[in-house]
Amino acid sequence: MDVLELLERLDGDILANKARVVVDGQIIDVGYFDGPNLVFTEAGKALADEQSNIPSKPPRKARAAAVESAEPAPEAAPEQ
Repeated sequence: MDVLELLERLDGDILANKARVVVDGQIIDVGYFDGPNLVFTEAGKALADEQSNIPSKPPRKARAAAVESAEPAPEAAPEQ
């Protein structure tokens, strides 16, 4: 797992050349730019190791398409 995968998995952001995520209400710097490359911080590497053992959420099932009747419903007989 690299820094970008960790950001995607934890819904993180890159701000001020640092990769940050929020875990349990705490902002954690998980990476930084070293030239053109993002590299892990110590806390980021530990978090990535922890997250790599947790399976990612399965993709959501697609919703069934709406089905429209080809024939209109029969009208009810008037009450007498």
